[in-house]
Amino acid sequence: MIKKLCVFICAIFLFACSKNNSSSNNNPPGPTPKPLPVITSFSPVSGAVDTVVTIIGAHFNPDISKDIVKFNGTTAVIKSGTESQLVVTVPSGASTGKISVSVDTSTAVSTQDFTVLTGSKWTLMSDFPGTFMKNMTSFQVGNKLYIGLGQASQGNLPEFWQYDVLSGVWTRKADYPAVPIPGHGVGFAVGGKGYIIMSPDSLGYPAIWEYDTASDKWTAKGYSPQLIQTGVPTFTIDNYAYVGPGGDVSRGAGRFYQYNPVANSWTRKSDFPGAGATYPAAFSIGHYGYVGTGIAGFNTATGSKEFYRYDPSSDTWTRKADFPGDGRNSAVGFAIGNYGYLGTGVNASGFYIQDFWQYNPSADGWIQVKDFGGGVRGMARAFSGDKFGFAGYGQGSLHNGGVGGGYTDTYMDLWQYQP
Repeated sequence: MIKKLCVFICAIFLFACSKNNSSSNNNPPGPTPKPLPVITSFSPVSGAVDTVVTIIGAHFNPDISKDIVKFNGTTAVIKSGTESQLVVTVPSGASTGKISVSVDTSTAVSTQDFTVLTGSKWTLMSDFPGTFMKNMTSFQVGNKLYIGLGQASQGNLPEFWQYDVLSGVWTRKADYPAVPIPGHGVGFAVGGKGYIIMSPDSLGYPAIWEYDTASDKWTAKGYSPQLIQTGVPTFTIDNYAYVGPGGDVSRGAGRFYQYNPVANSWTRKSDFPGAGATYPAAFSIGHYGYVGTGIAGFNTATGSKEFYRYDPSSDTWTRKADFPGDGRNSAVGFAIGNYGYLGTGVNASGFYIQDFWQYNPSADGWIQVKDFGGGVRGMARAFSGDKFGFAGYGQGSLHNGGVGGGYTDTYMDLWQYQP
């Protein structure tokens, strides 16, 4: 009897367990938890307010209205996004710190800080007071900027002006003594004097004219061996000027020359090794020259990111860290103290752009700074300084062509940059 009772109780227990298991197996599965957002990288790693930053990661919401991005706690504006990428702008009031991305109730935080540059200011200076013209040529002597020799509605003009950075005063100077060919000239300064090299025609050697800032007089100095002066960079190191590269491949695109103003002589130096031999940007820092970006050949829809340092003591070119922005041509470069700056230009798609970048030669690194204050443009003019840099003029997309119905793609403004 006891044995039968035990068997009966076991049967009831097994039945109950089977029923419970059956009930459990019939319950619908719970919702699959959403994967958490992840930040793997962002670029650039520093910049001023309004800098565009691209955040790379995973599990973002493609509906950007449901994503929240913050720079060290300050909410940013999201421009566009996908599940793996968000494009945002650095918000006003942001400070250096982590970037966070919140999706629903989950938040991802970057492992690296984003550095907010608190200086980086562009200030509009006095507009050019002369005739409204395009494709001007310029150079700089100390705190004075010289510019003119442009193309106007009434023809090519020898008109030439001086701008005193310290006083903010424009003064008209002696006209250029030859017939200017706007867009086919280059200017530089050595030893307190300015020089203009400008092609007299499409086949001849470009003529050199020296401008004495003290006497306001021009002097003919012969000819340059660099055939083409379109899109040619120049920089000055110590008591010498360096001109090139420039022109199409068939006419010596990579050729690079040193000019000695005391002897009025030219010396061919090591050819520029980069791909962007036409319309690159250039500046000098200390005893080195720097050349980068540009297009390959001539009138080619390309944009280089290559960047090189030239050492005159050894006559050698050294490739440095590539320019991190879009490949481009017709950009400008200037130096402030021990740093170089490069920006604006035309990208490989043919669009004018306005981003600006700082180069640190000690670290061989780039950081993005505040976009050029004058908007998108290419073929601008630039000037260096100990505390400030200057950029302006050039061509872009204007709604107003200026006084007298001037060229609708031409700017006549000058901007000062303070790091």
